[in-house]
Amino acid sequence: MAGNTGTTGHRGLVLAGVLLALVAAGIVWWTGTQSRTTPGTLEVAGDVRAESYTVMTPAITVPAADYTVGIPKPVSTAGAPLSAGRPASSSSMARNPIPVVAGVLVRVDVEQGDHVVAGQVIAKLDTALLDLGVEQAKATAARARTDVDVIKGNLDTVADNQSSLSSARTKLSSGEAQLVKARSDLLKARKQLVTARSKAIAGRTAIKKQITALEKLIAGSPTPPSPSPTPTPGPTPAQLLAALKAKLAEVNKGIAKADAGLKKIDAGLAKVKAGFSQLVSARTKLATGASALSDAKTQLTNAKDLLGVVAEGREIGVAVAEAARDAAEITAPVSGVITYVRTQDTVAIVGSPVARITPDGASKVDTYLVAEQLAGVGLGDAARVGLDSFPGRSFSGTVTQIGTSFGFAPTRFPTELVHMARAVMVTVTLDDSATLPAGTPVDLTITTR
Repeated sequence: MAGNTGTTGHRGLVLAGVLLALVAAGIVWWTGTQSRTTPGTLEVAGDVRAESYTVMTPAITVPAADYTVGIPKPVSTAGAPLSAGRPASSSSMARNPIPVVAGVLVRVDVEQGDHVVAGQVIAKLDTALLDLGVEQAKATAARARTDVDVIKGNLDTVADNQSSLSSARTKLSSGEAQLVKARSDLLKARKQLVTARSKAIAGRTAIKKQITALEKLIAGSPTPPSPSPTPTPGPTPAQLLAALKAKLAEVNKGIAKADAGLKKIDAGLAKVKAGFSQLVSARTKLATGASALSDAKTQLTNAKDLLGVVAEGREIGVAVAEAARDAAEITAPVSGVITYVRTQDTVAIVGSPVARITPDGASKVDTYLVAEQLAGVGLGDAARVGLDSFPGRSFSGTVTQIGTSFGFAPTRFPTELVHMARAVMVTVTLDDSATLPAGTPVDLTITTR
């Protein structure tokens, strides 16, 4: 037995040595075939690089109209007045822009094989909603400008007519009524939220006690006997424990939401309190009589300035809406030849290809060199490229890029045994904007140093 083991181990070493010798011989052979013995040159196989730019369908947002000026009234998410028991949401939330996830290509201006220049329109998405968004934005901007004009008219009235004092008092009274109602609503909501939170905390305490009792019951129970033919009805203690823990997690989430809601309500009450302080100050000023008109004029001037800022913002909204509409025209990012384009009247999903462009410019040829070959090659070295498609003709080029790390060449690379040696990718750019078919295998001759 010992003799057989020694013989087997000896044979294994011999086989391993033979395999290593074959691998080394293969590498030497590949290096020899890739680099011929012509002094001052290096002849290797290469591959014409396939470069392409993909033009994606853009993500466009449709702006929504907003005709509200001042403090928006609470509305439901559907835009209808709120019913009892339903939470209020700001009208600005209901007017959030609508993201478009797909669109119809209503126009395709190019075909496969066409040459395009950078910035040229190649296709256009349906702009029906985007056109509506522009019109809505313009209407909103017009309304904002009208509000500014109204304030200006009020200022003229204050300057000419003391009756504006009565109007100012009416506005103060209306504002006070709104603040009173807002405070009442907030206090009511706070009371309900505090009550709900207290119940949730009590429920959480009860659940924790049940969990503790079940854990003790499970820990103190003996090892369960072998299963009986008739199972015991109802959930097991372990199942009850899991259900209680899940319920506890839900209760904790509810308490956290209640705490957040209380913070928001308290912040609202603070704002209402500040509003009351402002109303008291305004009423005191109006009561002074002679100075009332001056105070009203100051307040209206401030309102005019504020609404002027709002109007400028609405004008920006018009520009944004028009920019979104302009984005529906899909342009070429580079100059080149169209190799693929989507068909007209088809639906294009956001991020899906609309077209692919092979950019203009000279072709690039990639090859892989082992360390021995790379030692005589540097940036700027001259090179010649020949291929079967152009017999008797070669193209000049220059080494423009040398990789920074060694690795295995792709299996698609047109040479033999390259997978047995680690090599660096070297790129040659052809002169005079010469273009060769992408993916074509070529013979590459590099002038070495």
